[in-house]
Amino acid sequence: MKFPLVVGVGASKSKAGKTTFIENFIRFVKKKYDKTFIIALKYSKSSLYSSIITEPFLIEVEGKDTERMKKAGADFVCWVRARKEDLEYIAIKLN
Repeated sequence: MKFPLVVGVGASKSKAGKTTFIENFIRFVKKKYDKTFIIALKYSKSSLYSSIITEPFLIEVEGKDTERMKKAGADFVCWVRARKEDLEYIAIKLN
């Protein structure tokens, strides 16, 4: 039986260990369940504009959270930069 599993990770400050946890979680799931497809999504607040970034040259910038998720084994990585008022629209577009 196949089913989607959605996991959200958040914290009230930077340097809390969110990305490290995500990296370890991705590695664990990939090791335990070999036929798993993982989509990792990075969200950043933006006050000017909203965008969905999937281009490898932007996702795979060394040291960025998105690059760390990709290296950990995520099959697809997406970076969402959005204004608060655009989040519902972005969520619909990602479906």
